[in-house]
Amino acid sequence: MVVLKISNRSWDHSRQLARPATGISVLASRFVNGYRPGCIMSSTQAEKYLRWLMIVIGCGLMVAFFFVLLPGSQMQAAHQWLGLGEFPDAPISFYLARSTSLLYGIHGTLMLLVGLRMKKHSDLVPVFGWLHVAIGLCMLGVDLSAGMPWWWTAFEGIPIAMAGLAIVWLYRKSELPEQNTPSTNSHRTHR
Repeated sequence: MVVLKISNRSWDHSRQLARPATGISVLASRFVNGYRPGCIMSSTQAEKYLRWLMIVIGCGLMVAFFFVLLPGSQMQAAHQWLGLGEFPDAPISFYLARSTSLLYGIHGTLMLLVGLRMKKHSDLVPVFGWLHVAIGLCMLGVDLSAGMPWWWTAFEGIPIAMAGLAIVWLYRKSELPEQNTPSTNSHRTHR
């Protein structure tokens, strides 16, 4: 047993090592120690990270529901604060802003529900992943063609596509694809 004496306190190093590392500590140690190609992520870990990623993205997108009800004056103020100039004071502008927020919120709700019930809806997980890759690349093109500021372009399309690739990669590392094979789905009734 290794016991370290640090400023009048004893610390039993062997007890610290006996606890399994989980969550943030695992991610932090991988960041600090660097990626090792020989290190294989277990399918259980991949499924856990995938569930976490789907839930976090879903909750993040659901924040858009608040902007559906945002007063027009606050929309205009936020638009100017972001350095995007004067927000057009036309009904179509408010309609597009609110309906886009509503669609983002609905998309987030679906991601959250799939993340929470991943075993039941596992066939939808790669669909969400590949859709995020497509949406991210399309948004990158839209941002560039619309002349959006560099920070908007950098933090919209590319992260969306990368999140989609992470979803697909984690899905393939998990046991979820094996659960969707015809032999394991034979108990389902098709109507």
